[in-house]
Amino acid sequence: MQTTKTESHGYRLAAIDLDGTLLGPDHTISPANARAVARLQAAGIEVVLASGRHYRTMMDFARALPGVRWIVAVQGAEVADVARARVLHQSFLDPLAARWVLALSREMGFPALVYAREGIMTDSDLAVGAYWQHIGHRPARVSTEKFFAMPTFKIVWVGEPERLATLAAEAAVAAMPTEKIRSHRYLFEFVQPGVTKATGLAALAAKLGIRREETLAFGDADNDVPMFAWVRTAVAMAHGWPNALARATLVAPAGAPEEALARGVEAVLGAGGEEMFRR
Repeated sequence: MQTTKTESHGYRLAAIDLDGTLLGPDHTISPANARAVARLQAAGIEVVLASGRHYRTMMDFARALPGVRWIVAVQGAEVADVARARVLHQSFLDPLAARWVLALSREMGFPALVYAREGIMTDSDLAVGAYWQHIGHRPARVSTEKFFAMPTFKIVWVGEPERLATLAAEAAVAAMPTEKIRSHRYLFEFVQPGVTKATGLAALAAKLGIRREETLAFGDADNDVPMFAWVRTAVAMAHGWPNALARATLVAPAGAPEEALARGVEAVLGAGGEEMFRR
């Protein structure tokens, strides 16, 4: 009996991180990575983008990749189709916890941003400038009253890497009733307890009728680790963070960072690659 494409490797769903994985240092999709996405799709695998980014800063990348239908955004706090016409899941910070985190950001001197339904917002000119400098996106400037009142997917503090590296261990931060995530050298995030890329991906897989054993993920940072723990096969980029490298099933060969995903896909789907690294 002839084996179908999906049956030959066993995968039906692939989650791909954006920054540091699909996107190169210039925040664009290289031709090699675009071809890698198409190769996954040609093998019968549904490709979903999974990022800490807001939907509004992900949709253009999704639309640039024909066949990508779903987005797991804001660390799994929202799962929606590319048009955002079908929202499968949304999870917001508890309002009291959000106010607590925002108040603490002022006490500790961190510019803060909120990821709301409508987009990324702040009441601080300093946060606008810092986020633009490090991320390349300019958040909306809103009044302090609106800033504290809106429903929030997550709150992001912007700071220097040396300070953020030890922030989770500080008593006041550790006491926050939230998940704490270091997603970028200059960003530290707070989301509702239990919310991760893994929970978002699991919600989507359930909707699509795909089993955990039929999934794989590509990523590079600490916020990818829960997703790595959930999928059958986790592929870290060679330049990835230590925690991601340690939790990965395999590490993509080293090379140009803008083509890291392409090398990861080759490691999985190339001749003998998938069998070698099967869990």
